[in-house]
Amino acid sequence: MFRISKVVKDFYDDIKLLSSYLGKSSDFSDPCAIEKIKKWEKDNNITIPKMYKSWLLLSEYAYVYGGYCELYFPELESIENDDVLIGNIIGDGDHLYFSKKQENSLAFMAKNKKDMMVLMSFYQIFLDI
Repeated sequence: MFRISKVVKDFYDDIKLLSSYLGKSSDFSDPCAIEKIKKWEKDNNITIPKMYKSWLLLSEYAYVYGGYCELYFPELESIENDDVLIGNIIGDGDHLYFSKKQENSLAFMAKNKKDMMVLMSFYQIFLDI
């Protein structure tokens, strides 16, 4: 049985509190059902990184800090692409992906995918806010 990471849960709660404190609008959907996650992983033969799976179990879709960041259920851009789209960084036109090949690797990529920054942790998404 998969358990939501306490670190991710605490971070999720902090984001909601900080959004309210800063007066930045944020919207968090209902949690994603674990059955939906398992079906997607099985159907696509891809494992969602543990940190992001924890996030999805808290909110399937999130519009954070007035739209600075949008996080959502994984989307495959194409079969031959090694990356799975999970979000947008609004303003920069950048996207957030995880690699099909590296189970726990998250990365920012510019629209042209030439510039990439591998994230050491899920939390780096929000460091520039």
